[in-house]
Amino acid sequence: MAHTEVWQGLAAAPGIAVGPAFIVSSGETPQTWEAGGDPGREKAALRAAVEEVRRELTAALAGAEKSLGKDEAAVFGAQLLMLDDPALIQEVSRLIDERSLGAAEAVVEVVAGLSGQLSSLPDEYIRERAADVRDVGEQLLRRLGAASAPAAAMEEPAVVVGEEIKPSLVVRLPRDKVLGLVSGSGGTTSHTALLARSLGIPAVVGLGDAVGRVRAGDVLAVDGNSGQVTLNPRAGESPRMQELQASLATKAGHQTLDDQPARTQDGERVMLGVNISGPADLLGLSPGWVDGVGLLRTEFIYMDREQEPDEEEQFQKYKEIVSFFAPVPVTIRTVDIGGDKEIPWLGRSREENPFLGLRGIRFSLHRPQAFRTQLRAVVRAAAYGKVRLMFPMVTDVREVREAKAHLAEVLAELGAVSTRAAGSLSVGIMIEVPAAALTAELLAPEVDFFSIGTNDLTQYVMAADRQNQAVAGLYQPFHPAVLRLIERVVGCAHGAGITVGVCGEMAADPAAVGLLVGLGVDELSVAAPFLAAVKERIRSIRRDRARNTAATALTLPGAAEVREYACGLLSSNA
Repeated sequence: MAHTEVWQGLAAAPGIAVGPAFIVSSGETPQTWEAGGDPGREKAALRAAVEEVRRELTAALAGAEKSLGKDEAAVFGAQLLMLDDPALIQEVSRLIDERSLGAAEAVVEVVAGLSGQLSSLPDEYIRERAADVRDVGEQLLRRLGAASAPAAAMEEPAVVVGEEIKPSLVVRLPRDKVLGLVSGSGGTTSHTALLARSLGIPAVVGLGDAVGRVRAGDVLAVDGNSGQVTLNPRAGESPRMQELQASLATKAGHQTLDDQPARTQDGERVMLGVNISGPADLLGLSPGWVDGVGLLRTEFIYMDREQEPDEEEQFQKYKEIVSFFAPVPVTIRTVDIGGDKEIPWLGRSREENPFLGLRGIRFSLHRPQAFRTQLRAVVRAAAYGKVRLMFPMVTDVREVREAKAHLAEVLAELGAVSTRAAGSLSVGIMIEVPAAALTAELLAPEVDFFSIGTNDLTQYVMAADRQNQAVAGLYQPFHPAVLRLIERVVGCAHGAGITVGVCGEMAADPAAVGLLVGLGVDELSVAAPFLAAVKERIRSIRRDRARNTAATALTLPGAAEVREYACGLLSSNA
């Protein structure tokens, strides 16, 4: 009988997958090297390899932009930039000249040093770029004849598993045969995770050495919603997971976006919004498919640049998005810098615990002039459509009042512009700190709407960093403590006559949608690839039954029991 193990990793892309393991490895690279030859010949070989890789990446970028969108294709653009980075290619050339190394050995040494430096940095997003450096290095080595291509010849549907699954491999795998992805390394901000989410492939990353115990013939059950992977599920468990997988796959096959509202079977409307991170996300979207933008992350304007964006640049970006969606509303979140999103040009001192530090509205109030610049741009954009301005990481009433005071001054400064925008501008806050959830009745009279950020709310409630593999098992949005806070926030919002939405990744989990609808959430906002699935799931629910489902879930002892209960209802379409 096959040995069974259950592993907890990081949930990188939602969905359920069950199937045989297809083991991939990085290309085999020799550990010993021939002495370098003529430096001129070695550098010529390097240049030829760089050009070959550049052609491959350019083709991959064009294909990914066409099929996935610009944001998802950005990984290949980033890798193209690495080929021109002095820290990589020029350093390889220097080692060839000064130490008479062969091109391949020099690439290995430089890639190891650069990826090691990136891996040691405190910022999660920057650490994940080490994998991109290794990916580029491996592609160069293959062109230099010093590494074999990783196996990717899949003949049957399977779960792809490997110590490190690089983006260049993901796009070469046959999409119709990849049931899921399981990786020993990587985090939820890695480009591999981004591609998996965009392609709709359930994925779990950060499993460490566990993946080394997978053998040919093993079966893997992958829960991309909870981050749990089961090696050789016991009798009874695998059929249940396969039934759920088949149910989701069947529904996915019938999922097409339309311009009809999302209503439950008993006729109650649930607003459906889309989460976007910039104008590139408009590609392939139709405003008629959604009730608005539930979350526009404005960090895209601040990142990957050397100086702060001015008012005009911000205004033009916001105007483009607001005009595209008009007359449906666009929820613009003021910049949420901090935590796992650091901006190098700010020159901020390193925080020991950045998720509990100067981030969200705290950061904006700490830099009032920059905050007012963003507010001016948002108010000006509101003249071109309907805008909901949202403040993140709110902890207490004082912060809301201070932020609104800045907004009032900006409105006064803009005069006629603010008059045109006033009728289309509302103000809300994100509920993602337990203190805000527990004082929601005090915050509700101050604003026009709430939006619950379940990603941060869960990690703060559970005291578990969602990027930390060691405590990944504690990061559980289905925990009754999280659900009870959501219930409380909804009750306080409705008591004050305002709406409440959920814009965290929990809203994209089909098993969670029934619970959130049952708890009374008015709006769900998800990334574009999940819109069809969530809309169909809403249409399969009776709200009166969903209320009973949610009430039962609140009485269960833990996250595992709630998830099993919710998944059981999902598979039976209840």
